[in-house]
This record gives sequence, structure tokens and C-alpha cells, in this order.
Amino acid sequence: MALFVAGGHISNFVCLSRAAKYNYVTDTWISLPDMNAGRWYPTTTALTNGDVLTISGDIDTTAGVNPLPQVMQVKIGTWRNLTSAQITLDDYPRMFLAPNGKVFLAGMGGQPAIWIRREPAPGASSGLGSADFRATGRQ
Repeated sequence: MALFVAGGHISNFVCLSRAAKYNYVTDTWISLPDMNAGRWYPTTTALTNGDVLTISGDIDTTAGVNPLPQVMQVKIGTWRNLTSAQITLDDYPRMFLAPNGKVFLAGMGGQPAIWIRREPAPGASSGLGSADFRATGRQ
């Protein structure tokens, strides 16, 4: 069992592309391959097979948000790019693993709720409609 860490603070909106896991039993850090770019305030979601989805987070003040979701394939220690699911999201998007094994993004700030799915294209996303609960508390 391990703790997964993605990114690392350089300055506001600027982040490292590093990833690592911490084994609390042995009290050791293990460096993993770098992500495609930095991610300041990303979200990581553990998947049913033990892999970790990493999404969003700012690259730097020029490039802005990292639109390419990636999955750390824990067993082989490599990143898989979800090129068919590129999306620009606010920092720390609210991602949840659903009982069906899909990842659900709860819409926030007027962004639509979406599923990250496996078919027809692995990692593709599909919309669930817009939900903005800020004004009324319900929709």
C-alpha cells in the first residue's frame, strides 16, 4: 500500500512534473516517471485496478491548465496519455470513482458533469449536462 503524489510547488500556478509514491510501511519514497508536464493543483483518483488517474492542474502561467489526463499504470510504472479525453478543467476537479468502475466528474462552477469512459475510445469523455448549483442550491 502506498500514497501517490503528483506534481510539486515551484510558485503559484507553476508546478513540477514529478510523481512519486510513499510506502508508509517501509518509510520510503519511490520516484516515478515524470508526467507530460507540470500540474499545480491536479486531482488524482485511484482506479479499481490500482492505477491512478491524474487530471487538470496548471503547467505554468503561460501554458495554463494541463488538458491531457494521464493514468499512472502502477504495475508497470509508466504513464498512459488519455489523448481522446483532453479537457480543460478548473484546478482540483471533483473526480469520483463510481461503483461501475468509471470516473465521474461532478460539475463545478458551471462546468458540465462528465464520465471518463473506456469505450468506444479508452479515456474518452461523455457529457451528462450542465449543473450549476451556485445560485439556487438546486437545478
